[in-house]
Amino acid sequence: MRAKMTRAKTLPGTLRRVIGLLYQHKFIDYWSPDIDACHGESKALWSKLSSLLEPKPSNDSTLTAEDLAQYFTSKISKNRSSTATSPPPRIEDRFVPELLFDLRPATVNEVAIIL
Repeated sequence: MRAKMTRAKTLPGTLRRVIGLLYQHKFIDYWSPDIDACHGESKALWSKLSSLLEPKPSNDSTLTAEDLAQYFTSKISKNRSSTATSPPPRIEDRFVPELLFDLRPATVNEVAIIL
């Protein structure tokens, strides 16, 4: 039993290492043909490598939390003003043939069937 628990605990770490190696091999397999195609020409090689070495410019917005709060406050105010003269909702009671106060716990099989 102890051996099974130990294996189960190490599986995520092992799996992470295997996936990391897979990604590394995929990365190498993806870029190697492009780099080999440059035949040692530094200008062509730089055009391929620059996209790897230079981070892409971020599209971070300059919006602040205050801007976001103001947007939603404004939106809520507009909704309230546009519905201020609307009549209240009409909610009617409905007949329910079976009341839900007599519930029993579901069995494992019933839950499995639902899922």
